[in-house]
Amino acid sequence: MRTIFDFFTFTTLISPTLLVVVYFIGAIFIPFIGWNISVKIKNKPNTNNLISNTNTLQSKFIAILIIVFLFLEMLWRIMFEFLIAYFQMHDALLELVIK
Repeated sequence: MRTIFDFFTFTTLISPTLLVVVYFIGAIFIPFIGWNISVKIKNKPNTNNLISNTNTLQSKFIAILIIVFLFLEMLWRIMFEFLIAYFQMHDALLELVIK
């Protein structure tokens, strides 16, 4: 039975549950952050004229944004999978020590 003492002595970890919540919050907000960054890049004086002049440059810009978005989402997922695996290893090793 887990007690408040286990919580304060860091025997019981709340991080795995919290990590899942933070992952979903980040996965939802990454597209919005990426969109804001792309709008700022597109509205710069030097890039705005260059991108709006030709359709091929605009389509390349959109393709690069999609690739960067997918890469960021994948990186975000891998980072949290690593952290969750770390905490699962901690729990498995703790069970071995207790036995």
